Amino acid sequence: GCARVLDASAGTGVDSILLVEQGFDVTSCDLSNGMIEKCMAVRDKRLADPAFRNWTIRQGNWLTIHHDLAPIIQERGPFDAIILMGNSIFDLPNDDQVESVTKQAFSNFNSILKPGGILIVDHR
Repeated sequence: GCARVLDASAGTGVDSILLVEQGFDVTSCDLSNGMIEKCMAVRDKRLADPAFRNWTIRQGNWLTIHHDLAPIIQERGPFDAIILMGNSIFDLPNDDQVESVTKQAFSNFNSILKPGGILIVDHR
């Protein structure tokens, strides 16, 4: 089954909120500190709901995500699923290094997924 989900491009937390409300164990990360603050503000307003008390939010870079989230992974294990929603894949640098950077990001995602885990990439 799928219980633990990483929203690796959380933004303001819209997709993470939907997953938390559905009972998933969600970890949200984003490169932007401003977006992380917005997620935390939403979580803090909903702490009366026990599901939101377990919502983990961290700043993270796709190129270092296996290190950025290492304490969480060591404590709880790898993720069942990782989601990249809302065209976030285009946040990677778009230069002559794009292929190697993209490969590195996807390799990092694979390293924190359970065997048989899924990676969902949304392109709207």
